[in-house]
Amino acid sequence: MKVIFDKIKLISVLAPAMGCVSSKSTFTSMEGVLINAAGDGKCTITTYDMDKGVHARVAATVEEPGSYILNAQDFFQYVKVMPENSIELEVTDKLTAYLRCNRVCYTMRALNGKEFPTPPDLEGEWGFVMEQSILKTMVSHTHHSISAGDSNHPELCGAYLKIEGDDLTMVACDTFTLSKCVYKAHINTDMPSELSMIIPGKSVAELQKMLSDDEEDLMTIKPSKKHVVFVLGDLIFFSRLIDMKYIDYERIIQNDMPIKAEVSRTEFLECLERVSLVSEKKSASSARSCVKLNFSDNSIKISSTSLAGQVNDEIFCKKTGDDLEIGFACRYLIDILRALDCDKVCLNLKGPRITMNVFPIDKAEKKDQFYLVMPVKITD
Repeated sequence: MKVIFDKIKLISVLAPAMGCVSSKSTFTSMEGVLINAAGDGKCTITTYDMDKGVHARVAATVEEPGSYILNAQDFFQYVKVMPENSIELEVTDKLTAYLRCNRVCYTMRALNGKEFPTPPDLEGEWGFVMEQSILKTMVSHTHHSISAGDSNHPELCGAYLKIEGDDLTMVACDTFTLSKCVYKAHINTDMPSELSMIIPGKSVAELQKMLSDDEEDLMTIKPSKKHVVFVLGDLIFFSRLIDMKYIDYERIIQNDMPIKAEVSRTEFLECLERVSLVSEKKSASSARSCVKLNFSDNSIKISSTSLAGQVNDEIFCKKTGDDLEIGFACRYLIDILRALDCDKVCLNLKGPRITMNVFPIDKAEKKDQFYLVMPVKITD
């Protein structure tokens, strides 16, 4: 095989592909990138860790076709430090790869392309088209609530995406917080009346990096029973799905909340970030401290005490209902306020042991956000 790449174009497909390279596999092929150069001048780059993968076309001059696997980390590092010029990749019949650019030459070991794991079907029977920016926005509003690992509820280790007509709903829950984003968007599809899937958290994180903010950039989503494929121009991202039923999250949400407080999102966030310098301090003998919110009159007194010291702050709010003191893990509140993109938020409460609802006061025309956070027991 002998292929000539443009460095910038090669890096543009290698960079997103690196997030799908296995680092813990006992199979050397899964730590590699498959480079497939066809006789018609087409070249594809593929990485796959058995959970998620990237398949991308890259412009290249194919002088000799072939299909080989190179160590992905080494190949990517070598390409990055090459001079800004054309890069030649040659693989001999003895499975020795030469990467050349001007006077620079790296030698690597290669594997036959047939040893690469077979990815799922990337074509699919049908799919639908939507804006990349919409899905990227929904992920940014919810991804912080995806559970990092829950053996009792594996379905919580992913983002739940439901499509019903023109309503897109994304939900994430880690048992401490729940994030929900609903978007109204015109979807070009002939799919069934309702479709839902659970995308693993690691796949969501990689997909978010690839999605565009440009409203004109479209993508095609091709779901199947066990996998989902996202076609983003010349780049295809695919992932397995969590084959389970998602929790009935609507039952968790309480609507009868007599205490309501309206507060500036920016002021509340800045206050919590100051308080977190104390509450998030952790030592070998103690856990993180909670942050206390004392709702009284038209203010929220915010405080925390830990081994690092004590902090007190106060912000203005517009409150209705009884006074209340309640405790939360500070980082959960900060994550929620950072995910919101509004000026003012409404905090709905009922009691010191009952979840708090958080949502924007002025809802966007096509988007609705909702957050729920569990309180913690206040200890003096």
